Amino acid sequence: KNNVKMLIIEDIHLGHQTNKTHYIVDSLKKYFKDNKNLFKQLSYIIINGDLFDKALLTYSIEYEQSMAWIFELVMFCSKNKIKLRLLEGTASHDNNQGRLLPNLIKQWEVDINFRYVKDIEIEYDSDFDIYNLFVPDRNDRTAKDRFKIIRKLMVDLKIDKIDFAFMHGNFNYQLPVTSEHAHDESDYLSIIRFYIVINHVHIPSVYDRILAPGSFERNNHGEEEDKGGIYIDVKSEKDMRFIFLKNNNARIFKTITINRDKSELAKIYKDIDKVAKDLPETAFLRILCKHKLE
Repeated sequence: KNNVKMLIIEDIHLGHQTNKTHYIVDSLKKYFKDNKNLFKQLSYIIINGDLFDKALLTYSIEYEQSMAWIFELVMFCSKNKIKLRLLEGTASHDNNQGRLLPNLIKQWEVDINFRYVKDIEIEYDSDFDIYNLFVPDRNDRTAKDRFKIIRKLMVDLKIDKIDFAFMHGNFNYQLPVTSEHAHDESDYLSIIRFYIVINHVHIPSVYDRILAPGSFERNNHGEEEDKGGIYIDVKSEKDMRFIFLKNNNARIFKTITINRDKSELAKIYKDIDKVAKDLPETAFLRILCKHKLE
C-alpha cells in the first residue's frame, strides 16, 4: 500500500567479553543520533538475532546497561510509531533472553507494536499489505526441514510469495564448508518478492537480493571491514533500494604484521608507531610477527 522503510541491525552481542557492553551501547546511541531524522520515518526496526552474546545475570552491570538501551529503543519506536521485531539468534548467544521483553514492555506500559520471534513465522501486516518471514537460528532442524515448514505455512496462508525474509543463520555462499544447516539461495530467492536479510556471519556480503550486513560492531581481531546496519526502502519490485548504513563509531581492532628481521628492531618500532599513533585510546592493537625457535 505504501512504501516500507526498514532498519535491520544485527549481531549486536551485548555482554561481549572483549568489546564491553557500555561501549556497544554508546555506539548504538551515537548511531541513532547520527541517523535520527532518517530513523524517525521508519516503518520497522528489526533486530535480526544475537542481540546478546551470552546469558546475562540480572544483577550484573551488563544487564543494567543492556536493559537501559532496550528501554530507550522501545520508547523511540513507540514515539515514532515504528514496529519493532526481535528475532531469536544463536542459542549459545541469545539464550532465549528475548522472551523477557514482552512482559517488560507490558510493565513499562508502552504503546508499541512489538513481536519477539522464537520460531519460524510468517506475519501479515495489513498496514502495508505485506508478508514478512522470520527464520530464527534453530540447529535442531536441517535447512531443508525448515524450508518445508515455510512452504507448508505458505500453503496454509494460500500465498505463493512472501515479501521480506529476516533470518539468522547462513547461506551456502557465505561459508567455504557445506553444512546441512546452510540455506539454499535459490529456494529463498524463488519465494521472496523483495529482500532477504540474513545474519550470523559477521562479514558483510550481497548475493542477488540476499543482504548479509554482518555484525553491527567489531568484537574481535580479523574484523577490520566496515560495520553497521541495513536500511531498506521499498515501493514496488521496480522501485526498491537498500543502503549499508555504516557505524562510524565501531570499535577498531587493528592488526600490524611485521615481516622484518629482528635485527631491524628500530625500523620495526617505527612501523608500529606509524600505525599506532593515529589510533584512538579505545582501539585494540595486535602485532603479528614470525618467530623462529632456536
